[in-house]
Amino acid sequence: MRAYNDHGVSRRHISCLLASLAAVTLNGSTPSPAGADHVATRSVLQLPKDAPDHLFISGHSLTDPPFADYLAHLAQGEGRAFHWGMQSLAGSSLQDRSRAAVAHAGSGDERSVITRSGSDSAARALGADNALPYDALLLAEQHTLLESLIWKDTIGSAVDYIEHFTAANTSGPVYLFTTWLNLDDQHDPARWLSYERAAAHAWQCTSARIAHLSNSRVTLIPAADALATLVEEALAGRVPWISGERASDTLRKIFIDDVHLTPAGTYFTALVTHGVMQGGLAHDLWTPATLDGGTGAALQDVARAYLATRGELVRTDERACRAYLAERFVPAYLHYVRDARWRREGTLHAYLKWIRFRLAWPHLLQSDRPDNPWLARRDPAPPGPGENAIPPLPNAPAALPR
Repeated sequence: MRAYNDHGVSRRHISCLLASLAAVTLNGSTPSPAGADHVATRSVLQLPKDAPDHLFISGHSLTDPPFADYLAHLAQGEGRAFHWGMQSLAGSSLQDRSRAAVAHAGSGDERSVITRSGSDSAARALGADNALPYDALLLAEQHTLLESLIWKDTIGSAVDYIEHFTAANTSGPVYLFTTWLNLDDQHDPARWLSYERAAAHAWQCTSARIAHLSNSRVTLIPAADALATLVEEALAGRVPWISGERASDTLRKIFIDDVHLTPAGTYFTALVTHGVMQGGLAHDLWTPATLDGGTGAALQDVARAYLATRGELVRTDERACRAYLAERFVPAYLHYVRDARWRREGTLHAYLKWIRFRLAWPHLLQSDRPDNPWLARRDPAPPGPGENAIPPLPNAPAALPR
């Protein structure tokens, strides 16, 4: 499993940190915000000078409220004003949202719904005519990353968003929020965990490529990899209030269905996002009143340990990324979706599709063909007959069918 970890962090290291944090909690001692533990946590990622105050999120059901509300409460709990605007369309890709989308804009408990349509919706959503200009951009692609890269122009669409954003907001930070595939087995998520570890480096490569083509600094928010860590730690019995007697009991504390998160799961992804944006997690953080007992503190411990061991992600070069995608990620992705999704269409059909893409996609990703998504076609042609065999996600909560 460690070979699939893009940041080279040993899960044993995370477990040791969690054990230390648990010991502190059990001993009834809480470090003061000015203490050494707090300073060490902050020093891992360094407190950024451009921590956002007004964030624009382009996402879908995995980033819908209360995710943004939790980000606002976490920032406000540290004494900072925080506002957010959102463009959201269930099951959508970045490309879908850049053309026609439904936007939710607001802050705190006050929201308005704005309908945007046409190819300029991204420009309009991010335009300088907003009463309070955005100073940061968070992008969330569909969780079917490989399909979105090949058929939905993930890289080119992200570059378009960044250009619209920087035109109105000059040099604000840009974040790529990683999204997770559906659990294939809620009694044994081992295959899901293996896939998410493989996907972590693919997300990192995608972020680096977007940064290169947009000439911008794009910071990865590894929410999917962090979520996999939470699942691992909880299944091992190391997350109080989350760990259950059976795997299914534990996963029900994190997931509503096979992909969407409970308030506890959403709070965890908000903690990781807040930690990346702020350069680490302080102590005595805001916790939703809806969480039972010590759930919030337990989730903070896991998020804090994950961020502390994560450090700065090492960006590999373009050639190494293309090789990884073709040689490692394509097989891992197709193996997972073949068994978790395509078999619903029949075993023979699933294997024929798997063979077709298993042969074609590695060559495509390493080629210099104009349809190679790594080259980020800015105005991609529609897929040919039969190419779009894997449709975009349906509206939530339906997703990868078993």
